[in-house]
Amino acid sequence: MRGSVFAMVVVITCCVQPGYGQQNISWQFQSIDPRFGSISFQNQSRNPSPLIQPLNPDQGTTPRTGQHHLHQNFRSESRLIKPLPQTDRVANTGSIRTNTPLSKQPNTPPSKQPNTPLSKQPNTPKPKQPNTPLSKQPNTPLSTTVTQIPATTPVPADEPKIGDHFYPQLDHPSDHGTYEVPFSPIDFRDDPFPHVPFDPLAEADVYQDKILNSNQRPLVELGKPFYQLGQLPVSKTFLGRTNLIHPRFQVFGDIRTAIGFNGDDGDYTGVWGTVLNLEMDLRITATERFHARVAPLDRAGDVTRLEFDGQNTEFFNNTDFEFDTGFFEGDLGALFGGMFNEVIPFDLPFTVGAIPLLFQNGVTLDDAFIGFAATPLMSRNSPALDISNFDVVFFWGIDNITSPAFQGDDNAAKMYGFQFFLEMLNGYIETHYAFLEDRNSVLDRSYHNTGIAYTRRYGRFISNSVRVIANAGQDAGPQGKTADGVLVLLENSLITKYPSRVIPYFNLFSGFGRPQSIARAGGTGGILRNTGITFETDGVTGLPTLDATANDTWGGALGINILAPEYTQQIVLETAFLDVFGDDPNRNASGYELGFGVRYQLPISNAVLFRADAMHGIRENDTDLSGFRVELRHKF
Repeated sequence: MRGSVFAMVVVITCCVQPGYGQQNISWQFQSIDPRFGSISFQNQSRNPSPLIQPLNPDQGTTPRTGQHHLHQNFRSESRLIKPLPQTDRVANTGSIRTNTPLSKQPNTPPSKQPNTPLSKQPNTPKPKQPNTPLSKQPNTPLSTTVTQIPATTPVPADEPKIGDHFYPQLDHPSDHGTYEVPFSPIDFRDDPFPHVPFDPLAEADVYQDKILNSNQRPLVELGKPFYQLGQLPVSKTFLGRTNLIHPRFQVFGDIRTAIGFNGDDGDYTGVWGTVLNLEMDLRITATERFHARVAPLDRAGDVTRLEFDGQNTEFFNNTDFEFDTGFFEGDLGALFGGMFNEVIPFDLPFTVGAIPLLFQNGVTLDDAFIGFAATPLMSRNSPALDISNFDVVFFWGIDNITSPAFQGDDNAAKMYGFQFFLEMLNGYIETHYAFLEDRNSVLDRSYHNTGIAYTRRYGRFISNSVRVIANAGQDAGPQGKTADGVLVLLENSLITKYPSRVIPYFNLFSGFGRPQSIARAGGTGGILRNTGITFETDGVTGLPTLDATANDTWGGALGINILAPEYTQQIVLETAFLDVFGDDPNRNASGYELGFGVRYQLPISNAVLFRADAMHGIRENDTDLSGFRVELRHKF
């Protein structure tokens, strides 16, 4: 019963009269809810007991021989909880529907006895009953009669308005579908001692002065709303009663438009580009959905744009209405459980179609390919190996695999692999293996890709990640090796007085040969994209970067990420460098490079973001690079 506290105290007195060999058993019920007053029942095996007297709720309970002593603090504190008045407002708590408040529902016990208030029942012993000891009395189960609730249209509770402050509500409405059930002693455990009384106002006080923030809604929202207030529809059971269907369809995403000026040795070109990302999601159950993504204004990372300089203006039309992703995602355990009316007997998430996968923050894999992926082992642990949690993902790609190792041909390879996630050794471990098989037997660019990463925090000083990615097994074809190398990455961030807002970082890398990710989609940049902002392109205006291939180069980035106290602004300042070694004639970098970068972001509203980037790169044996851009991004 929401908004009220109901309790009863049972006092049992056992009187054994010598010479008779009989027990006089009495039950006495004392209500501590003032609505029910003083209640007294007696049930004796033969004669009324002279020891049992009605109790006064305004007096404490005095311990007697054979009686249970009610803790005085418990009684006195519990009486402070006042019953709350019933209202006609209701809220949804299940598929049973009614808009009748509790105060108007018939209070008839399952045995269909007259609805007489407990305080007016006569304090008279029951008629003569056979003198049967308790141990021999029949074990009659509790009544299983369920109170029938009329199915009517629910009345939703008042919804808060944007910006409203929360205050504890003293007239809590009755829960929709709530009704009184027969008391059963097996529903409650013994009270803890010393007892700490329940304080409903203290529980509600944690929400004091909280406000409801405005959230951006999807562009299209059909069916069950996404994280919205109000009534929830009754779920369907087409896939079984343990895998309920509550369909919803949403279209969401963002549009990014940016103007930039990119300079090569002082010769600047203006670019105005726009990217539109549309995500379509048809969710069927809590675990099954269809999802698709289309970016109609860019093709493989080459955006629709307008380029201009002092003399010429050129428009590049790169519209593409083909789906970049389109997959079904589900859990075989939930589907199996629904078929056989079991509650998820096992966990086996899987996905099939044009699926996007991202491993190690996009360093080892960041691509959408046609294939299959499954997680047969998830949320497991091994005390013997001191592994608190581990998952393993198996993936198989048959087409649309984008990698520089196959020189821009995303139909050239197939791949098979797995990725492990382990929490052990006081840190977090990621490791993977993939074999990429070239369909072209003449070029034969097949190779093995493997890697491992270890992340942990050392005291209150530094957070560190160590990543190693290795490529091996590729034969030298007519055009030489394209994936034959090792990359070592060290990522460090200092822990300051404001660890979530002021984050100094210092990242180092060293690339030997030609290290490659498993796959990288167009527009995601090079394998060093996360090393620093001067290695990261924007995907809209083509902001220039330092060499991000790690091909026979080493270097690092030193910077600081600062966010305002209320996360209303962000600024990133960075300087980076790299140098070359070896004599690879196909290496991108021709010599030493030094770069400076700055980024500023400002949320204009809950849906619109302003961003500005600038960089300058000094390159040995090559022309210098410069770039500046401003962007507006609208989420929907």
